[in-house]
Amino acid sequence: MYVIRVLADASTGTEPIYKTWVKSFDPDFQPKGYKGPKTGYIETTVIRSEAMKFETMAIAHQLYMTKSSKVPVRPDGKPNRPMTAFTVVIEEENESREI
Repeated sequence: MYVIRVLADASTGTEPIYKTWVKSFDPDFQPKGYKGPKTGYIETTVIRSEAMKFETMAIAHQLYMTKSSKVPVRPDGKPNRPMTAFTVVIEEENESREI
């Protein structure tokens, strides 16, 4: 089984204070009343065992690349893939390696 660990904000390189793993993800989430181009909600956890689990690395990568169905294209014409706003690593669930 595999999990997705968030390493940093892709645009700023800012790293989270603690190691965090993706617990849930909704590529279509928008705050109530918001009509702008940004979508997506990622819930993270510092407890690896609470993270979403994937049978294969490819399935985890597929989630990472998921486009929003509500706003599939960003204003710049590129696909709206909310999770790609973060730098992540896909790792084995039981991996104990420190980075």
